[in-house]
Amino acid sequence: AYAKNQDMAGKTPVYYKGLGSHDNDDAKWLAQHFEAHLIRFEFDNMSVLHDCFKKQPEFRKQLATTPYAEQQHATKTCTITQYAHGQYKLYLQYDNSRKLHSPYDGLNTSKRKLIWYLMHRGNQQPSKVYKISAGAASKLHYLHGDKSFQDTLTKLAQTIVGKENMQYCVPKGQFGQRHINADKTHGAAAARYIDTCLQPWVSLVYPKKDFPLLKYHTMEGEQVEPVSLFPIVPMILINGCRCVGTGFAQNIPPHDPRDVIDVVRCMIEDKREHDDPNDELDALVLQLYPYFKGFKGALEYEGRWLSTGAFTYDENTCALTITELPLFTWTDNYIQNVLMPLCDDNDNPNLSYLIEKFTENHTQTSVEFEIQLGRAMNEEEIWSVFKLRNPFLTKQTEVWTILMENGVPKTLGANPRVEILNMWFEKRHDLYVKRKQLELQEMETNITELRSKRRFISLSIEKVIPTLDPDKTYVEKREAIEAYNSSSSSVVEVKFLDTILMKMFSKDKIEELDAQIEQQDASKQALENTDVEDIWLREIDAFESHLLRDMNWCNLKKNDNPRMTQMVNDYTPTTKIRKKKKRKHNTCDTCGAPLERSVCKPCIETNVRSSINKPKKKKKQTKNQSTLDQFMNKQTITYNGEERTVIVLDDSDDE
Repeated sequence: AYAKNQDMAGKTPVYYKGLGSHDNDDAKWLAQHFEAHLIRFEFDNMSVLHDCFKKQPEFRKQLATTPYAEQQHATKTCTITQYAHGQYKLYLQYDNSRKLHSPYDGLNTSKRKLIWYLMHRGNQQPSKVYKISAGAASKLHYLHGDKSFQDTLTKLAQTIVGKENMQYCVPKGQFGQRHINADKTHGAAAARYIDTCLQPWVSLVYPKKDFPLLKYHTMEGEQVEPVSLFPIVPMILINGCRCVGTGFAQNIPPHDPRDVIDVVRCMIEDKREHDDPNDELDALVLQLYPYFKGFKGALEYEGRWLSTGAFTYDENTCALTITELPLFTWTDNYIQNVLMPLCDDNDNPNLSYLIEKFTENHTQTSVEFEIQLGRAMNEEEIWSVFKLRNPFLTKQTEVWTILMENGVPKTLGANPRVEILNMWFEKRHDLYVKRKQLELQEMETNITELRSKRRFISLSIEKVIPTLDPDKTYVEKREAIEAYNSSSSSVVEVKFLDTILMKMFSKDKIEELDAQIEQQDASKQALENTDVEDIWLREIDAFESHLLRDMNWCNLKKNDNPRMTQMVNDYTPTTKIRKKKKRKHNTCDTCGAPLERSVCKPCIETNVRSSINKPKKKKKQTKNQSTLDQFMNKQTITYNGEERTVIVLDDSDDE
């Protein structure tokens, strides 16, 4: 923005981030002109300051979703209100644009930069993660640290249950496993040890023919990655996304790509016949259910989506075998938080020493615990005690958040899948229309070029123009061609004098050009007669064939759609939702007395009196104490008007 409003002739823009970007001369200059660049804050509204930095998500949501307008204020002072609605709002929107995923390609900024760099990398062989991330950060101007960029690339190649259904990168090395928690990329090796490259399916979903039509970001005067890619299928539904922004969070579950392809095909056919979607399409979209590749448990719907593990139980031997954990429950955390407490003393007597022993028989991708219980248990008790049923969509109703093209988050309505599909479908269809027009223009240009080249060669062989005359100089040949163009209705390109090789001036080369022209005319005619829907379906067929044949999705079990449909439709709440009790302002919830500094004095005094008057619990008599009492004779005597207890030794016992 600064470069657009200034005279930048002979100047190079440089990005400064923090004091570390300044050299010693810059630091001296800043110290000398410190007061001139100092902006003093005025605390005009303390509530705004509290809403910005305390737990007030609604205020930050309002700032993040309203358009940013340039604030005009004095250079020496800035109020808190101006800062909140100015630079702070700009930060919120930039932070969300980095973290939240787009509904069109299902990517955030970091993932899009890495995938775009891998698409255009000359060598498609696996390379070290740190080399790829360093190259992408340098070429595409990534400004937020190498470690986070390397972790992002590592996560793009992880084949862990609960993550993406279709990984963008090929893992070559230890990229982590489900048995280690997600704090540090599931225990993946360092970026200098592991290799990766792009998966083959990426080029099928993101056709290169789309690239000239995309809108691109510009940083420091250089074109970087596109604002958004537009895959031939909605990748945000296939892979889902889980992330936290500022004021917003995304928790979109992944879906089966085979079901998504069926829905897209139906939408394409529906678009071909009529523009308005029909009821059959709506019903098909509503039957898109969450799907996690490699998950052996079950998905249930009880007002919200739950994931359940899997186990077998032998009632005769009290042997429990757990073969799957709920989604996003990592093995090491499960051992520490669930199994180990059941092996020791527990606050609940029924759960103390419940597990006699357990063994682990895990593989790289599967879980198996063999547990020997100390007592018999029923099925419901096993589900509850071993925590094998957890929600993966934590809200009662699905609330999805997406990032729009202008960088502003948007919360979707009651049918988020339908909204995402409609937004994506409109953009993708328009891109196909533009791409067809561009391809026809390129074909026409190519045909014109071939015809001009053929004419030039033919006229040269027929000696109409002196291209092959050895007695003519280069300048004389150019002048002869220009003289011919001035007297003829068809123009001969002078540039061919420099570009066409001598071996092209032959009859067989003219025949080759005629064949190329005929082939280009046929291709152009075929493209003109082909609808954009047919082009789209052809590319989807190629992707689906690769998905089923090369990626072995044909061997994976699909969702039991009829069972899930009945589960969703037949659900009725069994309990009322408990409403949170509202606090009365400046009054106690117990007695209704006025509060002093958020404290109710009458309640405190009552509690103190009750604790004083409460009879003390009698101490439990230990075994040693009861043995000692056998050899003691306690008597009560009166001494100086006071009753006292004395101990008299029993003379009858020598001990």
